[in-house]
Amino acid sequence: MTALRTTRSVPPPLWFAAALLVVVGFSGWGGPPTEGEAFRPKMVELPRPAVERIDYNPNTRTLSLYRLPASGRWQVWEAGVGEAAPIGPAHVLRPEADPDHTYVAYRRPTGQASGWVTVSDIMAARATNPSNEHR
Repeated sequence: MTALRTTRSVPPPLWFAAALLVVVGFSGWGGPPTEGEAFRPKMVELPRPAVERIDYNPNTRTLSLYRLPASGRWQVWEAGVGEAAPIGPAHVLRPEADPDHTYVAYRRPTGQASGWVTVSDIMAARATNPSNEHR
């Protein structure tokens, strides 16, 4: 009678790869940031909108916004009213919107956002810009 050959069911290189994966999993790689990394900002804030390029007509309460590069999207937020809402290049504000507490910014699809400017800032920039003076 001949003896049966025994074969291993799992090759040794596969055992080694599985053991390495377990060691890496328990070593903490990919865990929460350490103290040194915790202070690092995740994204850089984009520059605030150029208020001198935005027009606001107080009679019609209409914001006329300039074109944004790289698929940016405008947004408006009123203090005390939920979240910021996406808007188009021309937007009519609600009649009860307070220019001091209505904010405009833009956002990119990557999640980066600009700083906020108030409608009052936009009105002040338009009033002080010499190119807007009538002769």
